[in-house]
Amino acid sequence: MFTYLKKQKITCITATHDKNDALAFANKIIVIKQGKQLSARSPQEMFANPTDQYSASLLSEINIVPLTFFYPVGEEKNILLYPHEIELAQKNSVNATVTDALFMGTYFLIKAMVNDYAIVFQHATYIAKATIVGISVKKNVIEQRMKL
Repeated sequence: MFTYLKKQKITCITATHDKNDALAFANKIIVIKQGKQLSARSPQEMFANPTDQYSASLLSEINIVPLTFFYPVGEEKNILLYPHEIELAQKNSVNATVTDALFMGTYFLIKAMVNDYAIVFQHATYIAKATIVGISVKKNVIEQRMKL
């Protein structure tokens, strides 16, 4: 149906909680919480530059972590990171202790703790509970989130 509507250039307003519908077919996503508009942007812009936890969590799992975990600055600020943005690394990394690994079909969603923060990240293979791994985030991702 959405493909037909786009092809015919028919405007359609749809209320959905299905992120796949929203990401694949919307020209603009409007996020409303408790009667207030939080965001009104294209799916690509909303996903690439999440501005608040609620809006980001509608599109994917989301981590809220201190900027200082991955970027040595004095600023006390939290950043939003999607699981696919956190990678295993051996150098310039933060230690995380794995608490669970959930099979998601094409990857494992790894749950871990960094200090007192619960985080989730994707990995191609299973990682056993209690394993300590090094994690990092690409510098360009952090710099992009710092602009928000």
